[in-house]
Amino acid sequence: MKRYRILSRHQEGNIVLQEYRKHVEERAALGIVPAPLDAQQTADLIELIKTPPAGEEEFILDLFANRVPAGVDDAAYIKAGFLAQLLKVKLILHYFLKKSGRIIRNYARRLQYRTYDRPT
Repeated sequence: MKRYRILSRHQEGNIVLQEYRKHVEERAALGIVPAPLDAQQTADLIELIKTPPAGEEEFILDLFANRVPAGVDDAAYIKAGFLAQLLKVKLILHYFLKKSGRIIRNYARRLQYRTYDRPT
């Protein structure tokens, strides 16, 4: 029977990163490069990107950029899905910021016209 540990997000993130660092050391001892991240590791890494442990931000982004394999496997699919979500959010924010900018400019113009059109 599996034992489940209840960990905070910070502890989980450190465990994921510690396991990967251990893997890198083991592979370096054998004289081979680290294996690319699998689908579960990629999903865990994405959660770490959302709430990174202090001081690990650059390492996490480096793993995401350089250790998730390109291609058609599950890890690449998960990475592509996350990047697509980021792009959608960016486009939505851009649209609303553009729209709110127009609203604010129009409101400012109305205020200007009201102040200039007042009889003295």
